[in-house]
Amino acid sequence: MVTPDQFFAFWDAAGTPPLKVWQGDTTGFTGSDQADTLAMGTYSGELFGAGGDDLLYGGIGNANLYGGSGNDRLYAKHDNDRLWGNAGDDRFFASGGDDSAYGGTGNDLILGGAGDDWISGDSDGYSTTEIPGAPGGDDKLRGGAGRDVIYGNAGDDRLLGDGGDDGLHGGDGNDMLKGGVGADWVVGDDAAGLTTGDDVLFGDAGNDTIIGGSGNDRMYGGDDGDLIYTGSGNDTALGGAGRDTFMVGGEGSNTLSGGADADVFYFANSGASGDTLIKDFDPVDEVLIIQYAVATTPQDQLASFLAGAVQAGQDVIWTNDAGTHSITLNNTALTDLTADNFFAAGDTPYETY
Repeated sequence: MVTPDQFFAFWDAAGTPPLKVWQGDTTGFTGSDQADTLAMGTYSGELFGAGGDDLLYGGIGNANLYGGSGNDRLYAKHDNDRLWGNAGDDRFFASGGDDSAYGGTGNDLILGGAGDDWISGDSDGYSTTEIPGAPGGDDKLRGGAGRDVIYGNAGDDRLLGDGGDDGLHGGDGNDMLKGGVGADWVVGDDAAGLTTGDDVLFGDAGNDTIIGGSGNDRMYGGDDGDLIYTGSGNDTALGGAGRDTFMVGGEGSNTLSGGADADVFYFANSGASGDTLIKDFDPVDEVLIIQYAVATTPQDQLASFLAGAVQAGQDVIWTNDAGTHSITLNNTALTDLTADNFFAAGDTPYETY
């Protein structure tokens, strides 16, 4: 309930008339342990829901909304609001401003708005500090039309960037991340100390950067040229349309498909152990980059590759100098490879986004 000045009221769970009513220009108000409805008018300030399943509404000014221990619903309004759910299975609804939402320990649903929002599935009390591995729920987090930053943190989370150039960070758990339209940054596990998660990462439209992290991840670039990093674990990556770049590193075996258009596959010769299968390498216009200490020209790169490669049926299999990593080019003949498939040391024939 909103007046031209500022008005707060809360009701009990049975919907009886307001237990308390306050009106004025103070900057903060705290509800009760019952199911409260608190609304802010034209001022900037803070609302604390406390216990109960509360409804909190921002106003025209910049609002800080704190849900408390119940299953709360928090609604941002016109300006730049900050919302904390804390305990409980909470629901957040951002609006036109640049809002921040922190879910807490329950299974939360957070929907961004038209502004550039910061969304986190878990938080430590009323603090905005992110703690890798902190207890949290299985959250559903969605940005909006703006440039959003979304953190899933603990739990098996679902993150959707929607419009804008978004940053999505899954954190602990088996997460699903989808960038949406725009040049997005999509990260499965993004900090030291996180537990292994088997994530599903989608770039969608736009020039996206997708980082698998630990776990057995599935990565899909979507439309346009994407930059895809495999990490530890057995990863599967599909570039889709556009000139995609695959950066292969970490322990584990990978399966890569470039998709439509000419793609780039980048490997470190001294990298960790594992086997990589490239399912659709095309010698006509695709590129392999393998780090060699002495091979400085494309011709030297080709010669070094051929020295470690064999024809195995319809496939080419190359093994690095240490014998720890192999690359299989599916349905490819050694005789089809030329210096055009390699680049000189120091060249960067791939896009950075």
